[in-house]
Amino acid sequence: MRLPKPKTLQGRALARLLKRATMSSIEFQNETRTYRLGAVIHILRTRYLLPITSTGKTVTTQDHGRKTTYVDYSLDGREKYLDNLQVQNMIKEVDAFEAS
Repeated sequence: MRLPKPKTLQGRALARLLKRATMSSIEFQNETRTYRLGAVIHILRTRYLLPITSTGKTVTTQDHGRKTTYVDYSLDGREKYLDNLQVQNMIKEVDAFEAS
């Protein structure tokens, strides 16, 4: 299985998708300080052929009840990837990189 390098945004996004059921662009921005999750997901889908689903969500903000839309991403069948030792090691490397 081909995986992105742990120190890349692709590796960091994939590790998050593997560790939890969904990830929003807002969460990724808060955790990695980048606005480019859509581009990262595109690379994971096309270069690494990962089955990532996107679901648009509309919520009411605290800004005078204004509506805003964001996207939740999920990795289809993520449980099957978690059994892979290579995937487990990549997640550990991402965690170590982000902790440093």
